[in-house]
Amino acid sequence: MKKYQKQMAGLLLALSSSVGFTAKAILFDTFGTVVDWRGSMVTSLNQAFKQKKITHIQSEDFADAWAGSYADSIDAINTGEAPFVTVDVLNLRALQKLLETYQVSDKFTQAETEVLAHIWHKLDAWPDAKEGLESLRKSLIVSTLSNGNVKLLVDLSKHNHLTWDMHFSGESMGKYKPEPSVYLAAARMLNLEPEDIILAASHKYDLKAAQALGFKTAYLFRPHEFGETRDGQWPIAGEFDYVAEGIDELSEKLA
Repeated sequence: MKKYQKQMAGLLLALSSSVGFTAKAILFDTFGTVVDWRGSMVTSLNQAFKQKKITHIQSEDFADAWAGSYADSIDAINTGEAPFVTVDVLNLRALQKLLETYQVSDKFTQAETEVLAHIWHKLDAWPDAKEGLESLRKSLIVSTLSNGNVKLLVDLSKHNHLTWDMHFSGESMGKYKPEPSVYLAAARMLNLEPEDIILAASHKYDLKAAQALGFKTAYLFRPHEFGETRDGQWPIAGEFDYVAEGIDELSEKLA
């Protein structure tokens, strides 16, 4: 079954619609789309746990729990039930709770916990990111459109030597994707209509939210983002305007 799915995915990756469409800008989700958050976090967590002689925690499980733990907080912020705080704050809060849940909070001082939380600022980019972004910037405005706060995005860019024309962040809008105002604010600041802009992301919910507002969409299929490919990750014909397995491949399709 998996072999068949992979073969189908290979065929679907060749499908791109929007014939004759000329984009003016492309906006990128960051975590999972541009940087390999999970693989990078597992490596850093393994080092931290080894240093603290913690052997009962699987870094993969911890990374997954950490990444997923602030979703409820984002929903509360978007609905107005909670005041806006940055992803850095949410990540630190989530980490503190997880260390308590795993009963290892006593092994880390507050300063060490903050250093551990900072691994989000040092995630490694996917191998295709740098070359792909440089190619796209020759003809398009290329920017992030991420829930990550601006300092986090700047640090990730410096860490990976990535060049952007600008950073659009949920922090600037006081809301988080998939709140419609985040996408529309980016279009407004670019003085462009949504249909002139492509949103590129490895998460379908993000693309569908932008698609509903008139944006063109590019699905970056990252089969190893979560370790093993999840059923919902597989490309579906006609679901989005473009499909690619890397930013470099997307650049070729757009060219």
